[in-house]
Amino acid sequence: MVVIYTADVVRGTTKDQLDAGALKIQMDTAFLSDLSGDEIYCRLSSKLQQGQPLDDTDCMQFMIAPLTYRTREAKQEAVRKACELSNLITDEEMLEFILPGLIVFCEKVIDDEMYAKMKERIRMTRMGREFEEEKREAEARGEAKGETNGVAKSVRALMASMKITAQEAMDMLAVPDGMRSAVRMML
Repeated sequence: MVVIYTADVVRGTTKDQLDAGALKIQMDTAFLSDLSGDEIYCRLSSKLQQGQPLDDTDCMQFMIAPLTYRTREAKQEAVRKACELSNLITDEEMLEFILPGLIVFCEKVIDDEMYAKMKERIRMTRMGREFEEEKREAEARGEAKGETNGVAKSVRALMASMKITAQEAMDMLAVPDGMRSAVRMML
C-alpha cells in the first residue's frame, strides 16, 4: 500500500506499518513535504516557456505541486499559479489529463472562482469543444435524446481517459442536473 502525505505531514511523524495483531500492513510512504513546490513550478515553467514537452513525471508533479505547501492559502495560491502555467501547455491531451487531475488532487483547497476557471479551461480543450459542439447540434435538431446520447458519449470518454467517476465527469462537463439521471442510464 502506498500512502501519500501532503505537506501538512512531515517525515518521522507517521508509522510505516499498521499492526492490528493478526494483520500487519506495511506501507510505502511518500511525503510531499520533501518536495519544493517553488522548484517544481520553476522547472515546469522553464520547460514550457522553452517549448519542451512535459513527461509523465512532470505531469504528476504539476498536479501535486500545490499539496507541497503547508497552509491552505499557500496551496490556493499554488493552484492559481498552476492554472496560469497551464496556459503554456499546447498539447490538448496533456491538458485534458492535467487540469482534471489538478481538480481531483486539490479539491479541498480550490475555491469556487478557481474551480469555475478550471472548468472553463477544460471546456476549451478539444474534448470540451467536441462536447459543446455535440450539445449545440442536438439542441439545433431539437432531439433531447440525441443530446443525452452525445453527453453520455462525452462522459464515457472523459471517464475512460481520466479514470474518474461518472459524477466527476458530469461535474467537469457541467451537465445540467435534469439530464444527469438520463445520462447515467446510458452509461
